[in-house]
Amino acid sequence: MKESFEYLVLSGGIISILVAAFHFAFWFLFKWKESLAPLSQLNNNIMLMLNYCLAAFFLLAGIILIIYRQEMISTRIGHAFLFLMGSVLAVRLILEFALPGSSLLMEGFLLILIAMFYIPLILS
Repeated sequence: MKESFEYLVLSGGIISILVAAFHFAFWFLFKWKESLAPLSQLNNNIMLMLNYCLAAFFLLAGIILIIYRQEMISTRIGHAFLFLMGSVLAVRLILEFALPGSSLLMEGFLLILIAMFYIPLILS
């Protein structure tokens, strides 16, 4: 059972790194140079800073999850980290419903990610 939890944490780490790469690509994917142009310079910079900080968080969290996957399921600090990751994604899921433009695909993806962090947390 412990080994399957490690695979969940490892998968969560890999997906977190992929989510970080996706966030780092927002500038190009969503043509932010043009679409953020109507914003003031301050608001434009805030959007970029928040996005890059979030991407850095997911990148570093993914690396930590991969390297310390055994500790994630066997220590209190690991459980706290899994709770943090699951909670960040749970808030994101709630916002998916609260803000316009939600998609069933994104909601399903977020539910799977939340399960990857909460299952080892609850059952280990």
